[in-house]
Amino acid sequence: MKGRTLNNLLSSLRKGIIGLEVVIYLAVMFLILRAFLVAVYQFVKLKDISAWYEDTKLDFSYTISISLTMILSIEILKLFYIKSVHQIAIVGGITLLKLVINYFVESDLHEMRENPWGISGK
Repeated sequence: MKGRTLNNLLSSLRKGIIGLEVVIYLAVMFLILRAFLVAVYQFVKLKDISAWYEDTKLDFSYTISISLTMILSIEILKLFYIKSVHQIAIVGGITLLKLVINYFVESDLHEMRENPWGISGK
């Protein structure tokens, strides 16, 4: 009786995790679509192409960073219940990718803080 209840609980937990994964991937697709539509709208609206480029680059960087954070969270959650080498490789790869993207986002922000008007000293 106990084993059957535990199996039912684990089965429900796996179904819940899969449902949560679907929701997170839909949210990620929505965020990427939003960033794309904002970029197109700003391209039409803004006259300064360099300002558009900087805004779009930062917006996509933030979107990708947030998306990877969401995906990483569900992959870590899955790792606790579906233990496999494949899952560990996915979590490691996403973590590495997120660190690299965060580095470039931070370097762009640092450059923009030092030079807020976009005037290059080079």
